[in-house]
Amino acid sequence: MASLIRTSAATRFVGQRHKFMKASTALSTAFLIMAGMPALAQTAPTAKPETADAATVEEIVVTGSRIIREGYEAPTPLSVIGTAALESRPDSNLAILIAEMPAFSGSGVGATQSGGLSSSTSGQSNANLRNLGINRTLILIDGLRTVGSSASGQGVDISSFPQQLISRVDVVTGGASAVYGSDAVAGVVNFILDKNFTGIKGDVSGGLTNYGDAQNFSVKLTAGFGFSNNRGHVLLSGEETYNAGSNGDGGREWNRASQQIMTNPAYGTGAGQSTSVPQTLNLARVGITGAMPGGIVINGPLKGLAFGEGGVPFQVNFGNLVSASQFQGGDWQANDVRALNQQIQKEHRQNLFLRMSYDVTGNVTAWVQSFWTASHVESYVSPAYLIGANGPVIKVDNAFLPASVRAAMQANKLATIQVGSWNSDMNSQYADNLRITNQNAAGFEGEVDAFGTNWKWTATGSYGISRPNLHFYNTFTLAKYALASDAVVNPATGAIVCRIKLTDPTNACQPWNAMGTHVNSQNQAGLNYIREGSSYSSNKIEQGVINAALTGEPFSVPAGPVSVAISAEHRIESVHNNPDPVSRLNGHNVAQLPVLDGKQSVTEGALETVVPLAKDQSWAEQWDVSGAIRATNYELAGYVTTWKLGTTFTPIPDIRFRVTRSRDIRAPNVQELFQPSAFSQGTVRDPVTSQTPSIRQFLAGNPKLVPEKANELGAGVVLSPRFFEGLTASVDYWKVSLSGAIGSVTSQDIIDQCFTGGHPEFCPQIVRVGGAANGALLQVNRQYFNLAKQETSGLDVEASYRFEIPSMNGRFALHSNATFYLRNFQDDTITLTSNHVGENSGNSGPPDWRITMSLNYQLDPVSVTLTSRMVSAGLINSDWIECT
Repeated sequence: MASLIRTSAATRFVGQRHKFMKASTALSTAFLIMAGMPALAQTAPTAKPETADAATVEEIVVTGSRIIREGYEAPTPLSVIGTAALESRPDSNLAILIAEMPAFSGSGVGATQSGGLSSSTSGQSNANLRNLGINRTLILIDGLRTVGSSASGQGVDISSFPQQLISRVDVVTGGASAVYGSDAVAGVVNFILDKNFTGIKGDVSGGLTNYGDAQNFSVKLTAGFGFSNNRGHVLLSGEETYNAGSNGDGGREWNRASQQIMTNPAYGTGAGQSTSVPQTLNLARVGITGAMPGGIVINGPLKGLAFGEGGVPFQVNFGNLVSASQFQGGDWQANDVRALNQQIQKEHRQNLFLRMSYDVTGNVTAWVQSFWTASHVESYVSPAYLIGANGPVIKVDNAFLPASVRAAMQANKLATIQVGSWNSDMNSQYADNLRITNQNAAGFEGEVDAFGTNWKWTATGSYGISRPNLHFYNTFTLAKYALASDAVVNPATGAIVCRIKLTDPTNACQPWNAMGTHVNSQNQAGLNYIREGSSYSSNKIEQGVINAALTGEPFSVPAGPVSVAISAEHRIESVHNNPDPVSRLNGHNVAQLPVLDGKQSVTEGALETVVPLAKDQSWAEQWDVSGAIRATNYELAGYVTTWKLGTTFTPIPDIRFRVTRSRDIRAPNVQELFQPSAFSQGTVRDPVTSQTPSIRQFLAGNPKLVPEKANELGAGVVLSPRFFEGLTASVDYWKVSLSGAIGSVTSQDIIDQCFTGGHPEFCPQIVRVGGAANGALLQVNRQYFNLAKQETSGLDVEASYRFEIPSMNGRFALHSNATFYLRNFQDDTITLTSNHVGENSGNSGPPDWRITMSLNYQLDPVSVTLTSRMVSAGLINSDWIECT
């Protein structure tokens, strides 16, 4: 889709903060660095807290460590998105700001997140570090977990957080499982609340795309005040966001060319074919042979015979280039549905947040907080497809069959023909997802003197519940469609009826004409019968957590005090999905919403320490080592130990070296463990029949799964040269080697491995028509399992330079952040391994590099920021060889 260009006028009302009056006006201007790429906004500033806020920040608690340290001093690389960066955006969209950071790849944002309709991830804003998946990125708010937002229990929608109360975002890339537990394989994103905000502030913004659609607005209002002589504090924040979406592609011409990957019919070993020509072609004006708006005969001597307006038959012109399931040119526009399927979703979201804290004593504070989110996303999914072998079988005595087609069937001695259709007489299928999430937490925090030193402690309990309710309109029941489309003339009455009515008069079946467009305009009874029982699911995800932590400096060594943090946590997570009766039998044409009913619990404890080894020595300005270990016992997956070792060494003030080595884990979630066979539709290449049919795919859980284990390495250097005042830069190498990664073999790989004989055990998972070895492909069954290995590595480069130009009376800040991906391999021991770096198609792989840059000019109270984002050009599939 085209970029969302916010031509918005934003108004903010900023009140008192930390008892100091602070007024600011932010103007953010974006420009295009690469032709055709959208301008995006402010990246994260330097990892040190911004100087403008230094007076109001007492300490920085770094995510990935419960021990207080600053970002450039931590052994694990840390990026901090501070208040200045958050306030510089015209739309204050935190999710977009996160997604633009180079370390994130494959993240979804709001209304443009159109995938995952049946899992309710549609419309969510999820963070995906290192392109390792949202389920390997741990999302925290003030160090606490929150309940998952999707029907599978995965993913946290960061749009549900109180945007105006986020004072900063800490992003730690890797090595955090030993501190915070499962799911932190790629790293941690911790949203820190401004818990002491006092005053009132608001934000109103709106906009639309340059195509005039996706009209949107956002209204936010936040207030904070003290009570009981400021022993207590109350925070209130609310937000309402709306995006009208787009109807289809909104007239975007670049989407009207039907650019598709097509199998080259000249490639092969048959007559007139050659293996020296490209196997696949990237072409425009491509249509499909397996479906037409009113239906098309997909095989046999009548192949290409289509049914048009009023059921009138015509022969499709397939152009000059025809493969098994696609053709270029000719009548390609007659069955091009890309304009219908591409769209921006309609989204309406409301957030409410409340927090109260009270100083019970001088050393103990009690607090309670709750946030509530209602997210409503609507989207057209697709026409009512029945493609290829999934289409209706029309018998020669069908009452709706045109006489000329019946004569042609009789001449060719055909008892039946099979038709692929969009079923254009039915409205497009429509998804309506309503998700209501409520997260509640309460706790105590304080300080205590023990063993001659001061200790800080926290005790917290939280309960979250998310109810993603999914409803798909205009779907239909396959069994009823088959009965209704098999229509005949009742010899007794002369009326057109379902064939089954001749043998079972009590059957409620109503006939349906599956051949032609606008042939069922007066057939509401048939439509009601086919669509009786739409696809829906009422779901509930719950998470309960209790935890406690204690940090202090129990003793000192010659180089300084030794820091220690102890924590413990018990967590219970459950998912309950209750779909409609037809979905339970996989009976819909699409959106077979799965049953899912499972629960798992985990108990864990962790110890972390930082030990200074040298300070202010002739050979070392500073040197320390850090370590953490966590013992974790999963109710189902068993016991796991995670650990982290790190060191920072500063020989002189200008340079600091850091190294981290860790073992991290991700335990299988409820969906991966317990999911019954879940349905999806997909197109594959069938080497047996040389067809590319759209087939039914089923993916089931596996209760025998064990936790993924990741070995992670990070090594880098931080430069702060004294001769170049204001400059700070860092370069870090990182590598994640994941063993036992949880995933599944694709349907295409199962088909290919069965065909080549590489893995004959896959053959029973393939279902063909009539059970014949060369029958038309109908279905592939899959299952989650622990894959052999996944590896990703790269370089993170960050630099910031702050300077003043006396003649301009202001302060400048130049910042750049880049990630260069080196490897992204997955080895399941079954298929060929390949490096997916450079694949820019969807979530298949990260680009070679991502860079963000910003230049800020500050002349109080005005701030002007110029930002840019660059992403390298990429490939569709790195396994393919590009012919020149």
